[in-house]
Amino acid sequence: MNASEQPQIQSRMVDYFSGRYGWVILVVGTLGLIMSGPGQTYAVSIFLESIIADLELNRTTISLMYTIGTVSGSFLLPFIGRQLDVRGPRIMMMITAVLFGLACTYMGWVQNAAMLAIGFIGIRLLGQGSTSLISRQIVNLWWVERRGMILGMMIFAASILGPGILPRFINWLIPLVGWRLAYPILGGIVAAVMLPVAYLFYRGRPEQYGQLPDGRGSIEDALEAQKAKQEAAGGANELAEEDLVEEENWTLAQVTRTWTFWLILLGIVSFDMLGTGISFHIVSIFIDKGFSADLAANYFLPMSIVTAVIGLISGVMIDRVEPKYLLSLGLFIQFASYLMATVMATPAMALMFVILRGLNGGLARTLSNVLWPKYYGRSNLGVISGFATTFGVIGSGIGPLIYGFGRDISTSYTPVILISSIFPLVLGVLVLFLKKPSLKDVG
Repeated sequence: MNASEQPQIQSRMVDYFSGRYGWVILVVGTLGLIMSGPGQTYAVSIFLESIIADLELNRTTISLMYTIGTVSGSFLLPFIGRQLDVRGPRIMMMITAVLFGLACTYMGWVQNAAMLAIGFIGIRLLGQGSTSLISRQIVNLWWVERRGMILGMMIFAASILGPGILPRFINWLIPLVGWRLAYPILGGIVAAVMLPVAYLFYRGRPEQYGQLPDGRGSIEDALEAQKAKQEAAGGANELAEEDLVEEENWTLAQVTRTWTFWLILLGIVSFDMLGTGISFHIVSIFIDKGFSADLAANYFLPMSIVTAVIGLISGVMIDRVEPKYLLSLGLFIQFASYLMATVMATPAMALMFVILRGLNGGLARTLSNVLWPKYYGRSNLGVISGFATTFGVIGSGIGPLIYGFGRDISTSYTPVILISSIFPLVLGVLVLFLKKPSLKDVG
């Protein structure tokens, strides 16, 4: 369909910023990713010891409730992704902001394991799942050619202001007001910030507003310029909007018929499952190694700084380097970080563990944000990402249970960490044999 035949949406906000609205999207998408924090493991882990003591639950039980909540919520993510494609990020973020705020408020009222599981369903589905999914995808919609660099910038800022600051804020807030009031305060902040931001600034694909991604100006002007060049060269073919953006747009059915998709997905699940398991029990892991709980809470800041820097660097690299090499490197670093977790005995070794976790985290965030639109296009990005995110979220729910159960039956995290580290090691080797998918191979 030609640009002139496309139904256009008028937006004074998009028009005001002209061809620079992609930068606005980067800012508000990053803010949304930061605001997903109360539903992320790095925030929940700071509440964990207080919840265990208050509800008198053992570590395996609370890990099981976390798994049940996370996995149950994840089954709705394909639906969320499909609604994101149909209704757009503006409406979906407004709805999510209100519901996420209510879910955080509910967390302050839980009285037993069953209520806690329901609370975990809410904050994991709406925070780690929906809020972060919508925030990532809105940036993916507005950037194509420079997507890696832009998402690297997003990861840099979100890592510093999310896991870098929020755990320290929560660690300060809980002794001040108690954990039961701390969660509703976080929920109120999320709703108060994201509801107006989503209404004012969140928008769907730039093509809906007559704009090209990457700040390349209007579709109409670009088509006229291309037509003039073609006429000057003696050509007379009709141009369409699709000729201005180079990408293959896959359907979910086509994506799931490729081995490349499933192997990449297993790599991302490894990051989510094992990384979440470590982060969820990080306070307990540090205490077992003779370190203080405060040191464990403070560990998130240096890790986040490393994650931010590597996220920015890898974001630039992924526009220039075959992504499979970065994915393989991330998996090998994950393996090395878990070996370090089993032997760290001094603050210097703990710092090395933190650095390795940051290196792994930076690569993981870049790859999980960039790979799906880079390989499979934007037309069905919501449903493809929602489908893939379901598996990642399920993995992140299973990880804490694996490590919690392993700790309870052996009184040490070492055996379960060593056994689980084999998974990224094997995947890191297999990923090296991947080839970039093409619709020609699917038919």
